[in-house]
Amino acid sequence: MNVYDQLHEIRDELERRGANVDTITVIDRIIDQAEAERDNPLSITQAMMLRHLLRQRDVLNNESVYTDVLALAGDLDERRPQRRDEDVPDATADRDTRPQHTRGFYKKQKDKQRP
Repeated sequence: MNVYDQLHEIRDELERRGANVDTITVIDRIIDQAEAERDNPLSITQAMMLRHLLRQRDVLNNESVYTDVLALAGDLDERRPQRRDEDVPDATADRDTRPQHTRGFYKKQKDKQRP
């Protein structure tokens, strides 16, 4: 989703949570500023958008707005699946199947192919 769509998703989620009126007002103001990005094909994650919101002056200056956005960001982190050691690919497995060669190896191969 682009910035504009992510902001709408965040606003909808804040409304579902019963966020403060000031929070909705600040998000609406930021959505108005992002209107130019409506058709932008650049996609960003909701976590990136929430981090960006937490750095905005309007959010930082109002404690209730900051708390609402921070709570949403914290819940997003909790929903993210945790990495397990079993899910991480073995970094040494590929080395066994494809050996790394030095420059000299390839130079010798090239010299062998010349008549």
